[in-house]
Amino acid sequence: MEPTERIFYETLPSDRKYAKHTTIFINYLIEKQRYLEAKFIFEKLYNLKASNAITIRLGYTLSIALFDSKGVEKFDRLLIDSQKSEKGEIEWYQLRYYQSRNLHNQAENICARLLKLKLPPEYLTTITEFCLNNKNYPTTAILCQYLSSHNLRLQPRGTAKLRAIALQKLVNVIAGVKLG
Repeated sequence: MEPTERIFYETLPSDRKYAKHTTIFINYLIEKQRYLEAKFIFEKLYNLKASNAITIRLGYTLSIALFDSKGVEKFDRLLIDSQKSEKGEIEWYQLRYYQSRNLHNQAENICARLLKLKLPPEYLTTITEFCLNNKNYPTTAILCQYLSSHNLRLQPRGTAKLRAIALQKLVNVIAGVKLG
């Protein structure tokens, strides 16, 4: 038994640190991709601390992992209503959801909106991952502008993928001019 698991099972529901230990354990389960177990334990936490901002974020993450559209809607609404979200946080969760469901058009729109803001590193990582894997030139161009304006650079592998996307766009434009 892992230490995180042991601490969770040894903590009584009446203990004042029960919610904290439960949250840590649910994050551990999500990290290990044990989603059904995490959902079961999350239900207990949600019954205890439904309006807590951390609980709402955890529910959103779990709903995305379980492809639970109703759960995503519910926690999206709760996060908006709680007014304790950072700038761009709701859009970041929406991007993760759209990405998990392969809804590329919606994800591209969210990326464009997010890249107009100053972003925390975890948000930028998700956006970069989407742009490079989706190979969509307009979104990638906006990402390049963002990186340039904030003096940021990608790792060599990411830079190579960006170049490949830009070169493909150039080839398409040249082919269109020659054929047209």
